[in-house]
Amino acid sequence: SAGVRGSNRLNRNQAYYFARNRLRFVRRTFRGPRRVTALIAQPKLVAYECLKAVAAGNWPEARGRIEGLIAGLRHRSGPRGGA
Repeated sequence: SAGVRGSNRLNRNQAYYFARNRLRFVRRTFRGPRRVTALIAQPKLVAYECLKAVAAGNWPEARGRIEGLIAGLRHRSGPRGGA
């Protein structure tokens, strides 16, 4: 039940955690070529999700997804710092 009430929109923090934690899940769950393929796919998936958010006028979601991807690639965990 994440997101803005009455819609399928995410706020910036929710989008951040969705993107970051998906990378954490891939790293902990997959091994070998499957892991490499899943990690390579993440930036493309986030780009697609950002385009959908921008088309819907939800810029904070797009920004949160990008920030989450960067944090995930940097192996960040725990509560979100900053923004």
